[in-house]
Amino acid sequence: MKRAVPTTIYRSIENHVSYARMTGQSVSISGQPGIGKTFALEDLARKIPNAHYFMFAKASGSENPALRLICDRLNIAGGQQHGGTMWRSLETHFEQCLRYRDDELAPYPPTLFFDEAQYLNLDFLHGVLNLSMTYRFTIIVCGNPSLLKKARAGEAASFAQIDSRLARQLPLAPPEDEDFESIAVDFDVSGKAAYRACVAFGRMTGSIRELVRLLNDARLQVGDGPLTIDEIKAAACAGKFGLKALRTTFLAP
Repeated sequence: MKRAVPTTIYRSIENHVSYARMTGQSVSISGQPGIGKTFALEDLARKIPNAHYFMFAKASGSENPALRLICDRLNIAGGQQHGGTMWRSLETHFEQCLRYRDDELAPYPPTLFFDEAQYLNLDFLHGVLNLSMTYRFTIIVCGNPSLLKKARAGEAASFAQIDSRLARQLPLAPPEDEDFESIAVDFDVSGKAAYRACVAFGRMTGSIRELVRLLNDARLQVGDGPLTIDEIKAAACAGKFGLKALRTTFLAP
């Protein structure tokens, strides 16, 4: 995409993040894969002063790898040490950030974006949320719908502690037709048939990511020109969903 398209998903996340920053609290966001969560978080992290984006995976979600990732990204000494040293280094860092703000040397509190947070160890998440409350910075915890389910928690007490430290939780709804239309506009799609095909594809896949991939493939055929239904059909034929994903018979005229 050429820019951050203001989809309903993007606007919901932006409003949620704005609330968190205004109140100095931490929040969670959950939603299905492919609807634009990561795109929105990365874009907001670039725009917000003193914001830092972290993407976790299975390999980096346990306590020590997660601590090491954060220490390294924030240039905190101690990132190669054991867990206790890294926790102390993090605490010292955020204590200093708070002191600078109190002395008006640093106007913006840190905002940390934790993406794919369903992979995070719950004890780690509990610990870092405690730090955010003590030193008054914001954490945006984002992941798939399993993010904060009790079934994942294993220990009800840990889940309750985490839940109590999140001021708000935002379960994202699926993308709407207007979201797929907005993506089509950004890609300079031309013609009613092409727009309807984009909406049909979006509905069928439920994924903004897949629609962007389809239109990027179509774009390869025409360079900078408008995208017509012919290029979109050709890209769909070569893709994993096929032409059936463009069927518009169920759409309103």
